Amino acid sequence: IALTITANVTKVLDIQPRIANLGRVFKGDEKGMKVHILGKLDDFKAVPAEKQPEDTQKFFDFEFVEAATVDVNGEMVPRSTLRVALKPGLPVGRHSADLLVKTNDERRPEATIRATVTVVGDLQARPPRFALGRVSPKAEFEAKVVLVNRVADPFKITKIEVGPELEGVEVSFKPVVEGQNDAYEIIAKGVAPAEQSRILGNITVYTDTEGEEQFELPIYGFVSGGATVGQARPSTTTQTRQTGVAARNNGG
Repeated sequence: IALTITANVTKVLDIQPRIANLGRVFKGDEKGMKVHILGKLDDFKAVPAEKQPEDTQKFFDFEFVEAATVDVNGEMVPRSTLRVALKPGLPVGRHSADLLVKTNDERRPEATIRATVTVVGDLQARPPRFALGRVSPKAEFEAKVVLVNRVADPFKITKIEVGPELEGVEVSFKPVVEGQNDAYEIIAKGVAPAEQSRILGNITVYTDTEGEEQFELPIYGFVSGGATVGQARPSTTTQTRQTGVAARNNGG
């Protein structure tokens, strides 16, 4: 005799959403979001733990909002609602921390929710990095980034430092519009290594913008024997060969 046994195993706690991602927020703006925790006890309740990790206390406010009973697929389920919000004055950059939750269910007395946010400053890079693409060995390369102030306030670039891993890379800058100091074109030039490798590092731009005195610009590219892509300049021999092919295709 064969017996078939089936069961519907449900979660002791159902956290919605599991990660509190507050996305991108401009510096100085306020933002928060609610997190719902569903339980199985009739009197279920979840609250923020009294003691939170140091990073949580630094970056986020975490509070209890309400306890209620809600209809989930025809079943009345107890739910606790908590709220996570940004601390005022967060610096520019990506911040994350663990939110600790306490419940009255002995099966899951504790739970952890990850909170993340990216604080965007007034300075923005377009594009966000120096993208070199694929570069031929020993080929010259050049890439440009425009650093702008999103509210069009003037600012100054005081200096630019090239990371030690970018030996030989030279960086210059100039205003996008002569006489206006709300946007600068930053140009990185160099020569690719002779062997197949990666061009990878950071260029640090120093400014007089409060709270954004340092701005990191990554630079990235591949060095290989394939065709040159993007901003890398082909050699004179390559240019001559390409010109000859174009002439033949046009009947020249």
